[in-house]
Amino acid sequence: MKILAISDLHGEMERLDKLADVIKDEKPDLALFAGDIVKGKKRGDEWLAAKSEQRAADRKLPGLEEEIESDVKMLKAFLDKFAEWELPLAYVPGNMDSPKEHFLFGALNAEIAHPNIRCVHGGPWLFKERYLIYGFGGDISEDVYEDIFQFMSPRWEVEYQLKFTKEFDQQMFFLFHLPPRVLVEGEPAIGNEVVHEMIKTYRPALVVVGHQHDLQKQVQIGPSLVVSPGALKKGKFALIDWPGKHVEFASLL
Repeated sequence: MKILAISDLHGEMERLDKLADVIKDEKPDLALFAGDIVKGKKRGDEWLAAKSEQRAADRKLPGLEEEIESDVKMLKAFLDKFAEWELPLAYVPGNMDSPKEHFLFGALNAEIAHPNIRCVHGGPWLFKERYLIYGFGGDISEDVYEDIFQFMSPRWEVEYQLKFTKEFDQQMFFLFHLPPRVLVEGEPAIGNEVVHEMIKTYRPALVVVGHQHDLQKQVQIGPSLVVSPGALKKGKFALIDWPGKHVEFASLL
């Protein structure tokens, strides 16, 4: 089986035109997307400004509703592309894929329209009866929840959702938006400790992560192969041969 690993499009929809050529040539059996479909620039800028100024983010920010409406349409356009290509897609949200309500409702509508497309954030997808694909997207904190300006969840929610994977016997693929700590050695503030712990605890066969745009890297955490394909907005992606575990990092550019 050939897997296309991608992440971090950030609204650069023109990248999908070149990705279509890769899909046509390589004929992957499955795509795994690790989050950040939309830009969410206004939301992101306000979130960072609020943190810097130690205040609450302004939920009446001018232009906020217009940006959300535009991003909802972008989410649909992204998912429709994979339906058009007839390429099965499992994905999770990135930290910019908010508000949570709009993103997850849009994901549900996509699943109804396109059975081979599945948001696996907190919910399993049994693919070809052999692989259990599961994930938890967005930013992960110790205790902060945010649903408008960021897709952010507290540690306890991740731990609660992933514990249900113990009920399955199939080989597991996990998707996280954040990379685990070990993937970015030397920069411990970037790697996420919760993601690292979840990989060590549940020991999935394959993990695809995002968020670090220039990071094209693979690493083993116990039996788990962890792959960071880099940002699709920069043309980066990876092809994974499974179960051979051969990873080829490539670029559209």
